[in-house]
Amino acid sequence: MFKALVLVFGLAMLPMAAEAQELTIKGIGSRQCKEWTAVAEGGDAGSKAAYLHWLQGYLSGMGAEAMATTDTPDVLKALDDKASWTLMHSRCRADPEQEIFVAATQVFDVMKADTLAKVKHR
Repeated sequence: MFKALVLVFGLAMLPMAAEAQELTIKGIGSRQCKEWTAVAEGGDAGSKAAYLHWLQGYLSGMGAEAMATTDTPDVLKALDDKASWTLMHSRCRADPEQEIFVAATQVFDVMKADTLAKVKHR
């Protein structure tokens, strides 16, 4: 059932991709990485939880889209919250002016490549 919903969602998104429109990012993802770093290194527990929840949702959406449109296995299956937080924090510290959603996309791409390498070597 879940795969069918993901497939329908993915197919519904294809016309939008074909139009090559500019994407508007709202919320935490539209901010710069220096804000992620500030929260990660000195934010209160509520702020850290909000940023982690945003990251989980973004990565989950990327994973669902990848599974629906390619032969990609579940990238998030073996990833825990601490690992995703650490990867994201590392990306944001490396480029503080970058938008958070760009850094999160890079984190997903690294996780995807790692997952595909593990599947290939089985």
